[in-house]
Amino acid sequence: MKHKNSVTQTYIKRDRDVLPMLFRQAVAAATFPTTMRKLCTIAATLPTPFFCISDDAALDYTRKRYLNGIVKKFKSPYKQRLYNAFWEKFCEIKKECPQMSLQSAVFRTLSCPAPCVGLTPWIIQFKVSRIINRKT
Repeated sequence: MKHKNSVTQTYIKRDRDVLPMLFRQAVAAATFPTTMRKLCTIAATLPTPFFCISDDAALDYTRKRYLNGIVKKFKSPYKQRLYNAFWEKFCEIKKECPQMSLQSAVFRTLSCPAPCVGLTPWIIQFKVSRIINRKT
């Protein structure tokens, strides 16, 4: 169990591995000349190898929606897209195996490929810039 306001391993892996990978893919897909903002906008829409959502956040979201019918709305359209895709994949998995526990279905869903990273281009630019500046 994580402590309040601590960073989970999922977010550390996302920042160290996934964001640089998405940025490299965006550089390869972009037409030059371009700006850092455009590259980060491309990176924000690229698919990721897993859902970059912490276990606790995914379980909390799923419990509220599955058990209580509360659909959470996010300010960012990128995060909303990520959670909507997570919910659709969760429903597919739950439909395949109805006897599977809620927690097991959530963990299985988290390991599936996601349509986006769920961060805004500005946040991606901030995090990628910090990674680049550390290396130099």
